[in-house]
Amino acid sequence: MIDRRTLGQIVRFVVAGGIATLADLSVYTALLATILPDATGLSKTLSFVVGTTVAFVLNKYWTFGDHRRDHAQTARFVALYGVAWAVNVGANEVSLAVLATSPLPAAAWLPVAFVVATGCSMVLNFLGQRLWVFRGA
Repeated sequence: MIDRRTLGQIVRFVVAGGIATLADLSVYTALLATILPDATGLSKTLSFVVGTTVAFVLNKYWTFGDHRRDHAQTARFVALYGVAWAVNVGANEVSLAVLATSPLPAAAWLPVAFVVATGCSMVLNFLGQRLWVFRGA
């Protein structure tokens, strides 16, 4: 069984992640629709940075209740998100490549690839934040 503290963290993490994901998706789709229509990797990278910033603030202060000023913690978060970024962008590109074999236009698969990429990095991020970044909070 999951204890109440962990369950509360999971619920807050999912809500914070939803907000961060909306920020990520908004930037991603805006970039693809305007200035970077053919640059899915770059668009996803830039949108991931925005989502990451939102996630850091919400998870640090709300999900894990950590109000310490700890530069090492920030460095751990950046390192974790660097790995998560690679997983996220890689999963997005692989998903788009696999789904491109479909008779549907590529644009139809962008949301599916986005969800796959987000799901992969979400699991990695929760475990990394809980067990490494905000440990002891």
